[in-house]
Amino acid sequence: MYTLFSVIRVLHILAASSSLLLLIVPLVAAKGSPIHRRAGWAWVITMAFVVATGLGISIGYLAAPTTFHPGGDPSAVRNAGLFLSLLGMMTASAVWQGVRAIGRKRAPAGSRHPIDLGLPSLVVLLGLGVLALGATQRSLLLAFFGITAAFVAGEHLLFAVRPLPSKMAWWYGHMNGMLGAVIAAITAFSIAGLRRMLPLPTEIAFLPWIAPPLLLSPLFTMWVRYYRRQFGDRPSRERAVAHPEVI
Repeated sequence: MYTLFSVIRVLHILAASSSLLLLIVPLVAAKGSPIHRRAGWAWVITMAFVVATGLGISIGYLAAPTTFHPGGDPSAVRNAGLFLSLLGMMTASAVWQGVRAIGRKRAPAGSRHPIDLGLPSLVVLLGLGVLALGATQRSLLLAFFGITAAFVAGEHLLFAVRPLPSKMAWWYGHMNGMLGAVIAAITAFSIAGLRRMLPLPTEIAFLPWIAPPLLLSPLFTMWVRYYRRQFGDRPSRERAVAHPEVI
């Protein structure tokens, strides 16, 4: 069993490393171009494998911490497993929104698809559970990621159930979903890999956990706003008044 677990972990590391390299192409390619679409789908498939193997690792940590992490404190290993589960599910929710948002271009009404509703709802519940655990254990990191995951997944849920407020809202939903998954992937790399390559003093050991979301979220928000300005997009009611022919 431990051999299988080790294989899954190696595959997870390889897939995660590949995804970080692959995401450069859809980020810099012209949006909507064939290379953007093909590289984007390749990245989605790679991320699906990353999430699946990551969840396999987290289940092992939760179910048998002393078996799959020999020498580690069982409580700490279980906490790591819970965090990995949360990060994996949040990534899955973000990627799913990014994919589904494209279809909303032709179907702007709110969705009742079971995965559209169930996946972010599950992440909200898991995030609130991690938040409660962080409060119980007085762990600011667990509390931070718990509330962050619940908030982000709540936004995914609202995007799914509400009709699109403007013509290009599907575009912003696609960007927000995919860029959110990018933040999650870089955060995972920062926690799992960067800390080993660049050991930090205890006083600032928390930085790899929080630096990616704190630094990248504002940049990605500005990127989405840039496209809003480019499109001159406005809420549907305003657009209908200004351009009644689009109704």
